[in-house]
Amino acid sequence: MKRVAPELESLMWTLAEEGNDRAIDEFGARHPELRSELLKRIAMVKGLRGAKKRQSESPKAIPRFVPRETTARGPILIVGGLVLAALCALAFALTILLTPAPHLHVVEQPKPAVVPLATDAPLPPPQAPVVQTPNPLPPKVEPKDEDSDLKPGTLKIKHAPLLSVLQLISETCGVRIDPAPGMPNPDVVVDYRDMNAMQMLRDLGKQYSFTPLDQHDGSILVVPAVDPNAPSEDNTPVGMDRVKKVGG
Repeated sequence: MKRVAPELESLMWTLAEEGNDRAIDEFGARHPELRSELLKRIAMVKGLRGAKKRQSESPKAIPRFVPRETTARGPILIVGGLVLAALCALAFALTILLTPAPHLHVVEQPKPAVVPLATDAPLPPPQAPVVQTPNPLPPKVEPKDEDSDLKPGTLKIKHAPLLSVLQLISETCGVRIDPAPGMPNPDVVVDYRDMNAMQMLRDLGKQYSFTPLDQHDGSILVVPAVDPNAPSEDNTPVGMDRVKKVGG
């Protein structure tokens, strides 16, 4: 063996004991002249370890055969079991034979009663026809006076134009009076007591040739025309004085 520096000698023995392949390769790369020495030390370490392992292994001892003692209990137990089973079977058979069979009670269901069909049953008497009485006629409704719903009023004027009088009648009786175009406007004198607007206007229309028309919406239209076929009334209405023309 070559003489090696002490520090390298110690490093090679450490690498041989550890067996690290990477560290061994690196050492061989750095010190190629000592690679053979390192391999010798690795081989020596492996040989020593193998010898120790072979010495630690010892041959196993062969177990000694010991025969077991035979006893006569086996046949006795088998015979006792068979006798016990036979006694149990005999007791069960005696119980079945001595137990009386249960008596079954049969309950008969009652048969439904059969109702005979009545072939000669009398037929029901014929019903009398229902006579429908006509509905009674509705009571006769008397025609309602359209002027009865108008509010009555009292108006007395000594001297005023006709259109102004129509406005005063509207305010007094609570209705709207719409004069049509062409209405005359003379001065008049009126004296009405407890009369509605239509009664006052009809009386004025006789004097000044106009006709009041109820619109049934709370208003009265006054047109400057008179129907020649309308019946004339010469009598003065109750509670009313005749209209007087100024200067007439």
